[in-house]
Amino acid sequence: MSKSLMFLSHLRILRTKTNVHTNGIYFIANYSKDITPNSTKDDYLLSDLKNVHSASNVFNIVSKHITIMNQKHILQAFKTLFVLQKSGKAKLSKKEILQNNEFDNLCRYLKKHIRKIDVNDALEALKTLSFLGVPGDSTIVQTILQMLRHYINDLSVNQIIFLEYVLTKMQSTPLRDALCIALPIVFEAQMLFRLDKDNIKEIISCLYYISKKNVSDKCKIQIITSLIKCLESNYELSGEQAKSILWSICFMKEDEIFEPVIKATVPFLIRNLQCLSYNEIETTLQLLLQKYSPTFPFYYSAKLFDQVGEYLIDKDLGFQNGIYCLHKYLKMGHCYDPLMNYVSSKCENNPDLILNGNPKAVFILCTAIASTDYRPPQWETLKKQIYRTECFENCLQTDVHLLKLCSTLCILNIFKEDVFEQCLKEDYIQSIIKRSNVSDIKHFLTILQTILIFKPEYAHLLPPKHFIEEFVNKYEPVSDFPLEAPLQKALGGGTYVASNMKTKLGHHIDHVIILRKGGYPVAFTKQETFLENLEVLPENQIVLISTLRPWHYSINCRRINGITSHMIKTLQAKGYTVIPVCLEEWESLADFEKIPYLMQAIKIKVEEFNKCLNVLY
Repeated sequence: MSKSLMFLSHLRILRTKTNVHTNGIYFIANYSKDITPNSTKDDYLLSDLKNVHSASNVFNIVSKHITIMNQKHILQAFKTLFVLQKSGKAKLSKKEILQNNEFDNLCRYLKKHIRKIDVNDALEALKTLSFLGVPGDSTIVQTILQMLRHYINDLSVNQIIFLEYVLTKMQSTPLRDALCIALPIVFEAQMLFRLDKDNIKEIISCLYYISKKNVSDKCKIQIITSLIKCLESNYELSGEQAKSILWSICFMKEDEIFEPVIKATVPFLIRNLQCLSYNEIETTLQLLLQKYSPTFPFYYSAKLFDQVGEYLIDKDLGFQNGIYCLHKYLKMGHCYDPLMNYVSSKCENNPDLILNGNPKAVFILCTAIASTDYRPPQWETLKKQIYRTECFENCLQTDVHLLKLCSTLCILNIFKEDVFEQCLKEDYIQSIIKRSNVSDIKHFLTILQTILIFKPEYAHLLPPKHFIEEFVNKYEPVSDFPLEAPLQKALGGGTYVASNMKTKLGHHIDHVIILRKGGYPVAFTKQETFLENLEVLPENQIVLISTLRPWHYSINCRRINGITSHMIKTLQAKGYTVIPVCLEEWESLADFEKIPYLMQAIKIKVEEFNKCLNVLY
């Protein structure tokens, strides 16, 4: 058994309510509130120690008066040294302070008066000693730790939090390690009785503490419940407090119990964004982004993402910060056009940002524009710059995903032969096939469709046919078809609707119907896998119905994303009529409205088709 565990086994940790009163220490994140000892009236020595302007002045007073100094004087001397050193006004280095004989005298006299000081004073002294770099195995530090060990069950919640913070800054010793093990246990026991449920500062401190500890669910729920009650009582949070709450929650495993806290806290953060640095805001966004998933959607706030973009623009934080922000938006699928315009304007004003820019930054910009299917006002200028840039020629695959880059440029209608050549090399394509990553397969199929439909002059760059067939066969669509039964009912039966078809270029189509003149459905005589194999009279119309799910749109609005929009364009270019149906919108309809909704969408497309026929013939 280790020394620290042996020591811990002898600690008397009480789990009952104590009556000892101790002053709290407010601690949030990594900050503590200094506690000033009560001054004695007309104590000139104490006043002098408070008002000196350098560490040397402190030591001059100590050298003359050490024999008459009581515990208040000694503690004030330590406090003054801490304040001066932290503010940069000590005029002596930490090493010079520790080597001064009067500092040694202060430590000896503090040890002599140790029984006369209270817990708050002990914590203050320990904070100073730790800050100045006094070794954890020194006599004075060990003496203070022994005293705190003796009163461990009388520590308040905030004192526990503060003590552990100070201990984490100290070197390992058996006593220090034992206290680090014991304090979380004491914290849980004390919190049941001593948590001030009306003190939101204390609750926020406790939340931060448990975010770093493996505490019981009961302890976590008590803190979260207390926090929710405070937030519901119209308590105003500062930006720092809101940030601390969100960071603490993100440090813990995702849990639905955090939903009401996040939803109540984010508005305060938004309201106080101007009080925080951009680094703090960006870190908050990143932490929430990492926790988001369809299972826990409440970690995402569209309004917060928009406001961060607005903050960045208002403060004119520049191209690079704009790119970092766009990268986070990309991961979330969030679109914010003003930020895109801002970054694009920076490129327009400084063409080198693209022409000779960092390949990863240019890649992020291209992907952001393509994925949101938005073209900023500066797009024509940017498009020329992207086409001319040589930044991708020697970039590493770790910096830029070549296949995604090429797919993105296809969506943007930018055809850079050097990029095509790099990503369509046979050995690179083989590595993509081996990985069998769904997104990689989609990127390749986007490139394939673009080349063969819009840019056949690049067809010679495509890999051999068997590779193409392998990609087409590997891509599997969704397996559920919620529109199938309603379509069959509307059109007169299952023979009039073919589901789960695809093209030889890798498009997947949920439903296919054939309409003759007048908009009447035509029955399918046999089941086909590929759309190209259907036998259809020239005057008949092939209608493709695509069910668009949430991932086909930006997360914060119903704007079809770039890859979905491109898929529709390539099908239309092959002569098919495409009807995209938003599943979320369709499911929001009453049952009696669903079939008329589908029939109306088909009718509109039929009328458009007939107008085209009239023009042609």
